[in-house]
Amino acid sequence: MSKNVGYGTAIKLAGAYTAYHIGSGFATGNEITQFFVSWGGYTPFLVFAIAIIFTMITNFIMYRTGFLKTFKKPNQYYYYFCGKHLGRLFDYYVYITLVAFVLVMITGSGATLNQYFGTPEYVGTLFMAVICSAVACLGLRKLVDVLGSIGIVIMSFTIFCGLYMIVTADQSPIAAAANTQTYVEEGIILQPSFFGETNPIMAGLFYSGILTLALPWVTSMGKLLSNTKQAGVAAFCSAIFLFSAAMAVAVALMINLDAVAGTQIPMLAAIQHTLPMLAFPYSIVIILGIFTTATGMLFLLSDRFAVEGSKKSYAIIFGTAAFGAIGGTFIPFSVIVNIVYSILGFSGDLLAVLMIIKFIRVRHEERQGISEESTDKTIEATHNTASH
Repeated sequence: MSKNVGYGTAIKLAGAYTAYHIGSGFATGNEITQFFVSWGGYTPFLVFAIAIIFTMITNFIMYRTGFLKTFKKPNQYYYYFCGKHLGRLFDYYVYITLVAFVLVMITGSGATLNQYFGTPEYVGTLFMAVICSAVACLGLRKLVDVLGSIGIVIMSFTIFCGLYMIVTADQSPIAAAANTQTYVEEGIILQPSFFGETNPIMAGLFYSGILTLALPWVTSMGKLLSNTKQAGVAAFCSAIFLFSAAMAVAVALMINLDAVAGTQIPMLAAIQHTLPMLAFPYSIVIILGIFTTATGMLFLLSDRFAVEGSKKSYAIIFGTAAFGAIGGTFIPFSVIVNIVYSILGFSGDLLAVLMIIKFIRVRHEERQGISEESTDKTIEATHNTASH
């Protein structure tokens, strides 16, 4: 009986994991196009396989560690996996990623409004920057929490539209996406790169790396598990749930590739082409998702470095929002996604490597009967020093 309850908990965690990662960025379809669809032929499915396997591995390490190790604050897991100095680097780096994601979100709002309503992109970016910063400064967390459930709506809406396009398609996704390489060569569709180098294996690893940056939150969820076997179930289901949704979107975009190539919001373009009656509500859903995501990140940044309501807090909120608005005004959404997600993917993979090394070392120590109690005390002391 307890085993079944445990597995049920693991599956619930996988559902929460999927809802967390399927947000407004996912719903635009831009990241899915660049990381998966852009390779053409059967290669997108190879990229998915690589991303799924690597995500299962890193998720298992995070869930298992969260079950076995408990720290006062989630960010202490950075010190556990990375050591004193690299741990502190990642502890601060995560807030840099929040700024980057705010840039992506605000730019995405301008691109969405431009694509559906025809408004200039700078109007949408400025509008979103003002609304998000105003709500963050006023401390209207309840409003964001209420609208936070929009993530479930985004997930349901996106998967439904993707599956509908797949079922009603009159040709295979491979045939429909025959012009993929032409679009890539013309620069209409971008691919993730590292110092100018592009590779499908690297794309799969990078996408998984982006997911790894959610380490504090995912590891903390491991506390809800009953044993390490259920950590494996949670890791497996988390990857399968998330990438099943991603694959539904990818195949739908492949089927409509000629209609979506060159657009800033590919999934919206696919819906405009196939289900035009749903294009308006879908664009609204994306905007609401961007609002809740960006505002929530502004809350986190403000809380980390300033007291709520202080001048410093306002400066952080308005400064970050202004950065997003300015960046979104001068740089196309697809280019920002390409740059930001490539960098985050690489840093996430670096974190994943450190996690794997730590995991192997701990497993070896467990077999040797070596206690980690002294390591935990060192982490606590290091974190307390960093906080001061």
